[in-house]
Amino acid sequence: MRQPLHPGLAIAVRKLPLESIADVWRALKPVANELGVRPPSYSATVRLVVAERDRRRRVKDAAEAVWAAFLFGRFPGYDDLVRLERAVEGP
Repeated sequence: MRQPLHPGLAIAVRKLPLESIADVWRALKPVANELGVRPPSYSATVRLVVAERDRRRRVKDAAEAVWAAFLFGRFPGYDDLVRLERAVEGP
């Protein structure tokens, strides 16, 4: 059974470069110690990184839709703005 991860670890992942999962895993160990929780397993780190990569992709896609609206001389639609807001908030 998987243990829920501390929300502080997910926030820390948002601030890290995601090129190497091993580097993220190593970077999370001191964060976990600072939070007073066990460091995440490698598989938990993989799940965090995959989720963050997906969130970043959604933010990028939504931001591009908003910028495209401005570039075509129109104000972005409500749906575009809501999509961007939801992407930024992320899971």
